Amino acid sequence: MFGFENAEVSKGNYKETIKPGINLVKVVKIENGLSSKAQAPQITFTVNDNHGAELAQSYSLNTVVNPGKKMSGWDVTKNAILSMVAAALSLDEVSAKAKMPNAKSAEELAQKLSVLLAGKEFKLKVVGEERISQKGKKYVASSFGNGVFCESKTVSSDDTKLFFSPEKNIKKLDIEPAASTEDPNAAFSSPASEVNFG
Repeated sequence: MFGFENAEVSKGNYKETIKPGINLVKVVKIENGLSSKAQAPQITFTVNDNHGAELAQSYSLNTVVNPGKKMSGWDVTKNAILSMVAAALSLDEVSAKAKMPNAKSAEELAQKLSVLLAGKEFKLKVVGEERISQKGKKYVASSFGNGVFCESKTVSSDDTKLFFSPEKNIKKLDIEPAASTEDPNAAFSSPASEVNFG
């Protein structure tokens, strides 16, 4: 009467977010889509660390240079993608450029980059920004760094150009929330960060 044939252990569906710092990550997914606010084309890179924590970063594919701007979203994005390809494949800039796929659409770009990068590992600088949740609790939203934000996993600690400092790489809130969280794991975000430059 009380059998356990169909019982399952609860697995949960929450993925821990990669926390700010220098992390060894593996590319698990590259997708194209539209940004949530502007509905502009974007490409999203999802990476995991060796503990199964995940981080997704979206980059703009908008080729229009908006008024007051000098570059389009794509102008910024292509540099970030080239940096990730060079890091993931342990290539210099010239060799990485030779590997870059030409694509006629966002979907084709995502597919070609997936073939090139899926399963590849590299070092990633993850930065953070303090935010307030809808419940009024402070948390740190993680995202890929800017500038020099990734490098080959083969680069030694003596030769690395990736540097992380919580004081410089986690943007603090101007004002503290009324009540802060006590759960240390609840203090990090999980949704994909969007980078909109165009």
